[in-house]
Parts: sequence; C-alpha cells; structure tokens
Amino acid sequence: MDTFNFNAHTTATEALWVGLPVVTKIGRGFPARVASSLLYAINCPELITKTKEEYEELILELVKNPIKLKKIREKIYKNRKSAPLFDTKLYTKNLESAFSAVYHNFVTGNSTKIINI
Repeated sequence: MDTFNFNAHTTATEALWVGLPVVTKIGRGFPARVASSLLYAINCPELITKTKEEYEELILELVKNPIKLKKIREKIYKNRKSAPLFDTKLYTKNLESAFSAVYHNFVTGNSTKIINI
C-alpha cells in the first residue's frame, strides 16, 4: 500500500524488484505520481487508482482474492526483466542522449529549448 499525497519512490522500486505489488493512488504533483510512473514502467497500470475509494477497493480485492494477487506478483516478477523500469542500459542511453541534447542546445544558443528523448 502506497502513501498519498507523497508516493513511495525507492521503496516502491525495491518492492517491485522482488515481485511485491504496490497499490497507489495517482495525484497531481510530481511526488504524488512517482509510484504510478513506476507501475506504468513495469506494465502494471491495474495497480494505479484515481480515488481514495478505488484505492481501498483494490486493496481489499487483492486481500480477498489470493489467486489474483499471485498472478499480479508473477506478472511483476516476469516484467522486471523486460519492462523499461529496470532496463539500466536503455536508461543510460537515454540519459546520455539527454545530456548531449542539453549540451547541443547550450552551444547553439537554445539553452531553454525543450528536448524529448
């Protein structure tokens, strides 16, 4: 169970790495959206809720349905090897591309230009 309005960050990442589902409620600001970003990055959007009521209902559903919980755990464990969340080579490549784009913008006088990677 994730906290809101300030979501888990590293704790959620570590939980997902070992196959532990994280149920979150997405919010508006950055700190309230981190866990949902992590869940999208491991292909488990079904664990993201929008309201307090949905959040509580999903938690209760998983508690009462161990088969569904087991399937989600297996999905998370399987996805950790293929989903972008833990793909450090892709992350490094994209980060290096972002640094190059920022530097290029700086030297060409476009230092405030938005970049997309």
